[in-house]
Amino acid sequence: MADGQPGEAGPTVVPNTEPGRALPARGAFGASTLGRAGAGDLTRRGGGRAGRVLLGLLVPVALLALWWGVTAAGLVPPYQLPGPVAVWDAAVDLVERGQLGHHVAISTQRVLIGFALGAAAGLAVGSLVGLSKLGDLLLAPTLGAIRAVPSLAWVPLLILWLKIGEESKITLIAIGAFFPVYTTISAALRHVDPHLVEAGRAFGLRGLRLLTTVQLPAVLPSLVAGLRLALAQSWLFLVAAELIASSMGLGFLLNDSQQNGRVDRILLAIVLLAVLGKLTDALIGLAERRLLRRWA
Repeated sequence: MADGQPGEAGPTVVPNTEPGRALPARGAFGASTLGRAGAGDLTRRGGGRAGRVLLGLLVPVALLALWWGVTAAGLVPPYQLPGPVAVWDAAVDLVERGQLGHHVAISTQRVLIGFALGAAAGLAVGSLVGLSKLGDLLLAPTLGAIRAVPSLAWVPLLILWLKIGEESKITLIAIGAFFPVYTTISAALRHVDPHLVEAGRAFGLRGLRLLTTVQLPAVLPSLVAGLRLALAQSWLFLVAAELIASSMGLGFLLNDSQQNGRVDRILLAIVLLAVLGKLTDALIGLAERRLLRRWA
């Protein structure tokens, strides 16, 4: 029977893989069962999470012990590096005055709003640039130049345009959140497997439905990485905004403490920014696990 006639299997093309290593089975739109197994492992390894948390706490605890030891031994003057107890006392004092909660709440609110606006804009523009050749040619050079502008350079202009209210601060944070998402998404969408796109179109998906059903799930790791970078940038741009034009917030607390020589409050603000940044980053990690269960 000639090649290609019914009843005879055609030649099988075997990809170049490592000897003895099986290829993962693939499901709809190219999603591999290996990805599903990996997502399931995240939920089954409950006992390992406690170990990871303990390992993650080793370095902070060691740094805290080193900090306490250096200050207790008098190796550094207290006016340069107050001890952990002094910083704790400063926190208690601000709580009793009813100020610390306001500083934390207003800064967190500004970051979350600015991050949401900037990330949404970055996702939209990044998708346009990554999927459209014309959009890439028109927008990529200009956005690449704007991305190089330092955060502090925007402050005088935003104050001139939007005054010193919440709008200028949130806009500055949104600018900081925009570029990491835009950069990662535009680059990742250019390298989506064209066979996945063709499969999606074969199922009648077009435009926005194709983007949300096929293309964005295919670049989920890049999307999450961009969101995490954007969130970190949001906290950086928050401090830039509050250092110059604010009467409340952790950036204002940093600036006011520096002017008054309160190093204990400066350290307190730095520790709070680190803790809040880690907590918000953990929320994105939780969302990533949920997305993996849905899309992987």
